[in-house]
Amino acid sequence: MPEALSPDQFRFLDEFGRYAAFLRLYSSSDPQDSSLLESMYRSEDPLVPLMLLQYLVDIPEKNALLPIIRFLENDNPAVVRAAMNAYKKNHYPGKAKLLKPLILSRDVTACRFAVRTLSRAGFPDALPLILRELPEREDPVRSEMLIALRFLPDRRTVPTLLPLADSREEPVRYLAMQTLAALQEREPVLPASFFIAKAKDESLRIRRVALEALQRRSSPAYTGVLIEAALREDEDEASRERAIRALAAFPSTDVVGPLVSLLCGDAPAALKLSAEVVLKNLPPRIQKGGLVRLLDAAALDLRRWAALLLAQFQGSDPAVRRILLELWRRADDESAVELTEMLRELRGADAEGLLIEAMRRDPLVAYSAAGALARILGAGSGPRILGMLQDPATPAMAKQALLAHWSKRPPEDAVRPALLPWLLETLHDPVLNMRYLALQTLASYPLDRKLGGLLGLLCRESSPDVVRVVDRQLLLGLGLDPLPLVRALAEHPERSRLIGHVVRVLTSQAWDRDLSVPLLELLDAEPLGLLDRNPEAFFAVCAHLMEGRGVMLQTVWTIVDDDRLRRRFLEMVLSFRANPKRRFPALPIGFLHAQLAAGNAEERALYYRLLESDGSIAAAEALAAALVREVDGACLRVGTAALRKLVIGGAP
Repeated sequence: MPEALSPDQFRFLDEFGRYAAFLRLYSSSDPQDSSLLESMYRSEDPLVPLMLLQYLVDIPEKNALLPIIRFLENDNPAVVRAAMNAYKKNHYPGKAKLLKPLILSRDVTACRFAVRTLSRAGFPDALPLILRELPEREDPVRSEMLIALRFLPDRRTVPTLLPLADSREEPVRYLAMQTLAALQEREPVLPASFFIAKAKDESLRIRRVALEALQRRSSPAYTGVLIEAALREDEDEASRERAIRALAAFPSTDVVGPLVSLLCGDAPAALKLSAEVVLKNLPPRIQKGGLVRLLDAAALDLRRWAALLLAQFQGSDPAVRRILLELWRRADDESAVELTEMLRELRGADAEGLLIEAMRRDPLVAYSAAGALARILGAGSGPRILGMLQDPATPAMAKQALLAHWSKRPPEDAVRPALLPWLLETLHDPVLNMRYLALQTLASYPLDRKLGGLLGLLCRESSPDVVRVVDRQLLLGLGLDPLPLVRALAEHPERSRLIGHVVRVLTSQAWDRDLSVPLLELLDAEPLGLLDRNPEAFFAVCAHLMEGRGVMLQTVWTIVDDDRLRRRFLEMVLSFRANPKRRFPALPIGFLHAQLAAGNAEERALYYRLLESDGSIAAAEALAAALVREVDGACLRVGTAALRKLVIGGAP
């Protein structure tokens, strides 16, 4: 190796030569070698520092770490990144002290690296320098230093952070508040008034940090600001929920009112749930005192919620029961409607008695009371509810509420036989809602027990909603067998008025294919005689069965023995096949040819249109063969147009 080695020469040595040259220069005490190594450290060619860093990283000595730290202020970003990695990997024990002076560096990258590295390592000697520099620095160094103080918690940071917490720049205020809040969690360094004031800051995230600091250091002095934050509608939901949950640490009657007001308002469901949980977990004495006080509130909603919560939480307390029952007795009709849920929560014979009495009050009160009573009465109460329904003195609104209970929960087996006649009779009730609810309750009965009543209701019902429910129950009850419906129709005295309804049901779902022919025979036979009296309805059923592969065209042809009616049926089939939502089977081309090809011009034109609707190759071939023999001009035009669509897709 030459005695005088320049940085350029060093760069062009092979790997072993470079490493040997570096070790010789690094370990030499000769001033000339030290000067040469220093010139390499200062080289403007970034490759030289990058090569040297590869060797310095593995030497855990001060003399190796000092140039690594110098490289942190290099102008080349690649060299700086390599120096950062080398510093992290070097194992010199005193490297933190050597890095500390870079906190004073005016190089942004080097300063931030020093602040971040030393603070994350918890190096306490860095704190005085950070506090000294922080007021004079600008972002991004200032933000880095503010974040670093969270990792170096110390009371000495407070005087420096307080002015920054009042900065006009929101990011600076936020970072300062984060550090102060973290310090406050460790030890109370600031009065509650500071965080209470910050809880009203215009910045949402600063308010959130202030509230979190107040919650972690619980004190009754914070109750007011927590209540204000919980009720503040422009506060974000997460902060409001934290404030609500924090109130659980301050069991006081003063928190009951605000929490109940949240339940009354339009607050999000999560906030209402949190408020209810906090109320439920308050000590019973405070819970009772706060809620009883609200029973005299001017707002009806507050009174209702207070009564309901008292009944839920302390309904077993005799004193509370007396207060709530007396509240009900004094209530006017408007208040009674709102308080029925309270009696439902109280339960017991006294509550049931008051609800029964209320069923004879204003219709709205009667409806609410009957609904609450139906939910109170448990298993085995069916006869009692039935007695109320059958009692002529029970108001119609109360009957609707009782019946609504059974429309959602099927009546118990013990009362079902006695209830059925009353339900069938109620289908004649002039009140639409009574008919509808009776029909809903009948849904749990088998079809054979209610079929006559349903058909009778269809004869006279004008409400589309009720008719839809009847149709649904008929379809569910019939399953795959439509014959019971047709037999019941044949025996019904108003069958002529029911034909349209029954045809609608028969064409609403698929049936057992084996029952298709018996179904058509029943419809055609007397006393229905549907083919003679209403051929369009009969054909609609036939087309529906054909679509479901229950019958073939040949079967319908056999049943319909009139040529004019046959053509009408085929016209209907054509219209059905034109509907893209329908899925008809392929037409029996040979059968149609035998029946229509030799007929009159009208029948031949119909035949051509049917072949066109089939769309198959066989249909095209049959159509072409028929047109060869066609002599009628009108039929020829119809057939030619049909063939064109089949062969070339309708092109002119």
